[in-house]
Amino acid sequence: VLAVGNTLNGDTTRGQAFGVKLDIFVKLVNLKAALPSQGTLMDFVAAMADKEAQKDSKKNGDLLLISDTWVATWAAADISLKQVQTDLNQLDVQINKLDTEFIRIKDSAENVGLDGKLESAKGPVMNPLWRRLDAFLSNAKPKMVSAKTQMKTLESSLEALVGQYGESLKVTSEEDPCKKFFSAIA
Repeated sequence: VLAVGNTLNGDTTRGQAFGVKLDIFVKLVNLKAALPSQGTLMDFVAAMADKEAQKDSKKNGDLLLISDTWVATWAAADISLKQVQTDLNQLDVQINKLDTEFIRIKDSAENVGLDGKLESAKGPVMNPLWRRLDAFLSNAKPKMVSAKTQMKTLESSLEALVGQYGESLKVTSEEDPCKKFFSAIA
């Protein structure tokens, strides 16, 4: 895209650009060929880029072709980072509520043992539901910590990635910036 733009603009002030903004991709998608079967300018640019990459790959053998990973990019365009953040936060709140309630009941209540006798929740035998909740929480809490850490790493990586294209993940409108970014390049 950059090479074509620089060639078309020649020696003008726009002819020596160092990069392009992502909104150019939306324009490329909207610019249709004379014949519908020929697609859009984006289809042409993508086909040319893939053709060049395949030539380079045959020469160098170790290049990663865009077409090899394109499916993941299309999938990323359907994911809302804001929704993932919201869902993760809600799940964290629910796990914390369950843990707090479980500890409160476990410390203060009496329950019915398997043999029907009352026994302390602190006793050697907890009823099956309590054992399952205890096992669930023992598993869910560390996984939630890990998921939150991974989310922070993902956010940092995405911010760095979109920053390379002169964009930002800072929310400036109702549109999810991550979804907008991947939709523009997919």
